[in-house]
Amino acid sequence: MTVPGGVCLPGDLGRVGLGLLADVVPAALVDEVLAQTGRCQVRVRRLPARVVVYFVLALTLWSTLSYRQVWRQLTGHLPGLGRAVSRSALSQARRRLGPQPLRGLFDRVRGPRGVVGQPGVFFAGLRVVAWDGTTFAVADSQANAAVFTRGSGGQDKPGGYPYARVLVLAECGTHAVIDARVGGNGVGEQELARQMLGSLGEGMLLLADRNFLSYDLWNKTRAAGAHLLWRVKANRVPKPTGGGVLADGSWLAVLPDPVAAQKRRDQARRKRFAGHDFGPPEGVPVRVVQYTVTVHTTGDDGQPEQRTETIVLVTSLLDPADAGAPALAELYQQRWESENGYRELKVFQRGAGVVLRSHDPQGVEQELWAYLITYQAMRGLLTDAAEQAAVDGDELSFTAVINVVRRKISTGPDLPRARQAALDEIIDERSGPRRPRTSPRTVKRPVSPYPSAKRRPGQKVTHPATCTVQINQPKLPTRA
Repeated sequence: MTVPGGVCLPGDLGRVGLGLLADVVPAALVDEVLAQTGRCQVRVRRLPARVVVYFVLALTLWSTLSYRQVWRQLTGHLPGLGRAVSRSALSQARRRLGPQPLRGLFDRVRGPRGVVGQPGVFFAGLRVVAWDGTTFAVADSQANAAVFTRGSGGQDKPGGYPYARVLVLAECGTHAVIDARVGGNGVGEQELARQMLGSLGEGMLLLADRNFLSYDLWNKTRAAGAHLLWRVKANRVPKPTGGGVLADGSWLAVLPDPVAAQKRRDQARRKRFAGHDFGPPEGVPVRVVQYTVTVHTTGDDGQPEQRTETIVLVTSLLDPADAGAPALAELYQQRWESENGYRELKVFQRGAGVVLRSHDPQGVEQELWAYLITYQAMRGLLTDAAEQAAVDGDELSFTAVINVVRRKISTGPDLPRARQAALDEIIDERSGPRRPRTSPRTVKRPVSPYPSAKRRPGQKVTHPATCTVQINQPKLPTRA
C-alpha cells in the first residue's frame, strides 16, 4: 500500500484504520490531506504519518487509556504491532505530525447531515443551526497556561486548569458539526463567530443565545445570507416602532446602530435640541417575540415546584405569516441541542472531568480537531441509523454508538456488513421519545458559581417536568 510520494506502508501498518468510521475518514482521504499539508513522510518510518493520524483519532475514543494501551486497541488485531512501539515514539510522532493535518481533515468531514423530512432539521424551509461556545480543560503546563485562560479561584486568585475555548456551529436536528474554531487568551465567542461567517448561507436559520447579540455581528451574519433568531438580554429589549403589536403578539422594532445612537445622545445633551423629536432610531428592522416559560416539576423532597422565566427573542423573519410567535418560541428550545451535543462530546465521549492530554498548545489544537472529527463521524453513524429506522435521532443513544465503534475498531474486509450490523444494534438500543425533564446546573469544578453537586443518598439528578409558554405583549405608552 502506498501514500503520496511513493512511500509504501510496510506489512500490517497499511491495515491500520478506524473500523466503522472508515467511510468518513478513509485512508485515501487521510493521505490526500497529508499531502496538502506537507506532512507526508519522505522515508519509511515505523510510525508513518497516516498511522499517526489514526492513532491521534483513536486517542479521542479511549481518552482515559495510556498511549500504549490506545495503540493496542488500535492495532491489537494485527499480529506483531501491539508491542512494537514505545510511548516516547508515539509522543514524538504526534509532535512531528502537528495540528495542520487534523485541521485539514476536519474541514473535509464537517458539514450538515440532515435531510428534508428528518425531525428538527428544517423550520419554514430553513435548515436550523446554532452556534455556541464551550471550554475544555487542558493540562496545567507552563506552555498551555501562556496561551489558554486559567479559571478563577475567587478573590482575584488563579485556580483550576487552563481552558481552551471552542465555538461550534452545529445542525440542531442531527448535532452534526458544520464548523468550529479554537481560541486562546482574550478570544471571545463573538470573535470566533466572525471567523465562521463563511459557513453560513442562504437557507439557514441561526439560533444563538444572548451573548452573541451585537449590531455589528447581526449585520455581518445577515450579510452571509442566514436568517436569525437570537435571544436578547433583559436590559436590551427593543421598543416597538410604528404599527404596534402584530396579530401573533410579537412586534416590530429596530436594532439600533450604536454609532447613530451615541450621536442622538450627544445631540440630546445640547440645550438647543431640548424637546426636539429626532424620529425613530437608526438601525436594522427586527421582530421581537417575548414570552414566559413556566416549568412545573417536583423538588428533591417530592413536593411540587414551579419556576418561571421571561425570554425575549429578536428575529429577521419579519412576517408573522412565515413564522408565528408561538412557533418561534417553541423552536428556540432547539438551541439547547448544541448544549446536548457538547454533553455527548465532553461527558460521554471524552469522559466527565477528563483533562486533555497535551502539554503544549499545538498538541491541544491537534487533540481538539481530532475530537471534533470522531464526534462528527459518530453523529453521522447515528443519523444514518435514525434515517434507516425512520425515527427522531433524539430517540437513539449516542453512548451506544461510542460502544459499538470501540468494539468494532477492526471490521475486516467486509465493512458494509459490519456497518449494517452496527446500525441494527444502535436502532435496537432505541430509548423512545425524549421526555421533558429539568436538571438545574450544579458545580462541576470548585471554581464554578453554581451550587454544589453533592447530593444526599437517593437524591435525583433530574426530575420530570412540563412546560407552558405564554406570549407576552409589550406595554405601549398611553396618550393623554
